[in-house]
Amino acid sequence: MAADYFAGVLANPLALVLLVLLVAWLTSAYIPKDDQAPIIQRRRLLPAYLFALVACALASALMSYTSPEEALLTWKVPREKYWTAQINEFLGTFIFAIYATLIGIAAIGLPIILHLARHKLAIVPAVLIAAALVSIVLAGVLTIGGTPPFRHFFTLAGELVFGHVLVAAAFCVGAGIPWRRVGA
Repeated sequence: MAADYFAGVLANPLALVLLVLLVAWLTSAYIPKDDQAPIIQRRRLLPAYLFALVACALASALMSYTSPEEALLTWKVPREKYWTAQINEFLGTFIFAIYATLIGIAAIGLPIILHLARHKLAIVPAVLIAAALVSIVLAGVLTIGGTPPFRHFFTLAGELVFGHVLVAAAFCVGAGIPWRRVGA
């Protein structure tokens, strides 16, 4: 019930406009207008974000999937309502993930990529390692207050690493970031 409300609020057109404006503002703060050879060209930003959203949809589908048997036994979802429940779960997960993905890329991922570029390390494998490290730190922060602390750390870290690495790879491909260093 709360997930439906949360997804409804986030799907509000005004919230989506604010999201786009925030992401555009954050992105423009990091991407210089007059740089000679930027690692990410302005014209590649839209494809990069779109690729990331496609990866986000894939990760959301994989993470929200529940087998019909588990849905019946654990969640008491009858077979005739299985697909409706499955679609609702996906949409709730995906809508939340859109916000987390776009804001995360604009506020954390893009600055990391540009930092790596300043040190001539902006290649896809380095970005994926950075994404995995961010996931591990985030999992630690999210589980530190649990009882006992870090009880669900490895489960959450695995899910976050999977999602972050998938989205980071898609963003890198869309942005045209190289897979290996050319000319050392």
